[in-house]
Amino acid sequence: MISSQFLRILSNSSRRGQIFWLIATLCVAAIYAIFALKITLSNAYIIQDDARQHIFWMQRFLDPELFPHDVMADYFESVAPAGYTTFYHLGAKLGINPFLLNKILPLILVIIATFYCFKVVMELFPVPFAGFICGLLLNQNVWLQDDIPSATPVAFAYPLFLAFLYYLLRENLILTGVTIALLGLFYPQCVFLASGLLLFHCLSWNQGQISLSPHRKNYLLSGIGLAVALAVMLPYALKSSEYGPVLTAVQAKTLWPSFFIDNPLEYWLCWRRTGIFPSEWCELSFSLPQIWLGVLLPVLLRFASRFPLAEKISPRLILLPQLLVVSLTMFLAAHALLFQLHLPSRYTEHSLRLVMPIAGAISLTLILEWLVQKLRNTPAKNSKFILGITATALLTILLIYPILLRKFPDVDYKIGKFSPLYEFLSSQPKDTLIAAIAEETDNLPSFTNRSILVSPSYVIGYHQAYYQELNQRAIELLRAQYSEKLDAVQQLIQKYGIDLWIVERSAFTPEYLEKSPWLRRFQLTETQPLFKAAKQAEAALRRGTVPALVGAIAPCTQFETGDFVVLQAECLTKHPR
Repeated sequence: MISSQFLRILSNSSRRGQIFWLIATLCVAAIYAIFALKITLSNAYIIQDDARQHIFWMQRFLDPELFPHDVMADYFESVAPAGYTTFYHLGAKLGINPFLLNKILPLILVIIATFYCFKVVMELFPVPFAGFICGLLLNQNVWLQDDIPSATPVAFAYPLFLAFLYYLLRENLILTGVTIALLGLFYPQCVFLASGLLLFHCLSWNQGQISLSPHRKNYLLSGIGLAVALAVMLPYALKSSEYGPVLTAVQAKTLWPSFFIDNPLEYWLCWRRTGIFPSEWCELSFSLPQIWLGVLLPVLLRFASRFPLAEKISPRLILLPQLLVVSLTMFLAAHALLFQLHLPSRYTEHSLRLVMPIAGAISLTLILEWLVQKLRNTPAKNSKFILGITATALLTILLIYPILLRKFPDVDYKIGKFSPLYEFLSSQPKDTLIAAIAEETDNLPSFTNRSILVSPSYVIGYHQAYYQELNQRAIELLRAQYSEKLDAVQQLIQKYGIDLWIVERSAFTPEYLEKSPWLRRFQLTETQPLFKAAKQAEAALRRGTVPALVGAIAPCTQFETGDFVVLQAECLTKHPR
């Protein structure tokens, strides 16, 4: 009796069953998202790591006078996709602060992504229980890394690409084109993946033989989709940046050597920006159940006759390996044209996070059904016990697995701990420029709406002029702060128009420089000028040299809290040399 009921749950494909499991799936997504939302709304000074660069400049939507002549604000505004910028701009026009919208968006995006994930499974394997499992696995993937929690352009890739897959499977000419256009407006890299799938759509797969599709509609769908892809990507191709061309691989080896590592296996497989696999998979040693369930699917399909539900699998399941082929092709192309197509990992990691939950959900459903069928033939007294233990164990592992992880959800929120400092800086004129080599500098644009001279989180640009400008600023700032002569400080203030200089009292020790989080975030190597400047300053401190800035702290202090001292730049320029 128990086995029969469980089998009906697994195989129920009725409309009522679909609605029930869809609601259950969306509830799981909402629970995960609300848990993260509770964290991000718990503090006035909290922001997701990547959002610090992609959102702070949007405060200009509410007050155009903020961040005047700010090279970092101008740069991140210039590289933001048009749809992404417009979306936040519309929110600001409706009175929604970009930072607040950034915190709420993950809930909305993950609900949409989960909905389309369920619908994609229904097209490939119309078993609602499998759709639920897929939604569960997808949401675990989402909260194991910070793409959707960041609510930056990459966050839109998941709901939009899943929507594209769904409408492609449905062969909806209009909505397929619409989703491609939206991908181009929010996360252009995915347009290449969509275009590759459209090319595959013109082919027919029959008993291992490849030929051109005999269906005219396939060509029409692909033609329209590719035309939209070309139209939406053309502006990117024709656009020239005021910050010069993007870095070349040769230049990156000099300017950004930490991008490359000596271990070729890690570089090609797991390195965050260059590896095939999602970084969290590597960090967890590929222990995610969905990975192995997904890999198991091709094996199960080789013995499809043993799994009654396998007959429900659509031939269109070929879409999954096609997506992997397209992703790998673009991955290799991005390596060959390094930085011209952005980062290589962006073409495989998102695809794998979508393919594995779908394949894993189908695998688990087939396995559970096979177990139920086997147990129906066992003695009744054992059937209930064995079925209960087996099914409960499999499902419990999936449900509680995240709880066993060291960090879940892994949203990478940054919490500000120095509210008096933020409040003081926020009260300064809007055109204030702040210089500091403190780790906290990363948070100042977001928490104070005031410009900074430089900080490692913002030196992530891929354009030569921008990267060189900020790297030079960092070198000059470090040298000036630890210079024996105040001339270096005064010259830097005059060159960039600095208004406030923040120092930490503990900053004038060699141990501070040796362990400086600010410097570590630059991912320095011995060949970089900033590394050499830091080592020279550290050596000078060890020799007993006292930086000139130390003598100016007492007369030029404008505000002090904890270890932070805010110095008035005008006072520093008038201080005796």
